[in-house]
Amino acid sequence: MFYGANVWDPWLILAQIVTVQCLFYLSFGLLLYVFLGPYVNHLALSHFFVASSINLYSFAGWMITATNLLNSLSVALSLMFVVERAKKCLDFAATCYVLHLAIVSMVGGFPRTPTWWVVNGTAMAIAALLGEWLCVRRELQDIPMGGVARRWSGASEAFKSPTSVAALTGALFGRSSRSGTGGVQLATNRSLRGTPEDQAAAPAQLPSG
Repeated sequence: MFYGANVWDPWLILAQIVTVQCLFYLSFGLLLYVFLGPYVNHLALSHFFVASSINLYSFAGWMITATNLLNSLSVALSLMFVVERAKKCLDFAATCYVLHLAIVSMVGGFPRTPTWWVVNGTAMAIAALLGEWLCVRRELQDIPMGGVARRWSGASEAFKSPTSVAALTGALFGRSSRSGTGGVQLATNRSLRGTPEDQAAAPAQLPSG
């Protein structure tokens, strides 16, 4: 969607970062609404930006943990459609989660629980690796295989022609196709005249008086 020429365009990069970050929180909110919304009175910012909400000793903590891991899949999809280049997926995935860390630090304080770091580190790795895989598959689909097939077919037809084979042989052994054709004509003339032994065996014709 945002793919263009391989030139330094800071505005394009900024637009990609903002788009990926917005999609990150949009999918995060939808997943929280599906997995946690039915079990709480209302969703709050603490479910998004408080590190202690990610834990393994409460039902809500398990749901938020699962939501963070599932959200990495949506981040990978956003990398495929927004970034579109496999070599840039790790940079954009790391930028997305670093910005999330900055917002979490401003809202709920710097994360000090190991669970938060393990969950978000795993989610970032999944997003980067899956995004690279999806981008590679999409890049391979963009390669025009029809032109390669036509060139290969043309090369195969050329090798079926004796003239093309003779020209290739002459080029390999330092001979031109023209000299090769002359050699064929000389051999044909010799076959028509016959060998010296055949001429000696033939009866001599006496001149007529």
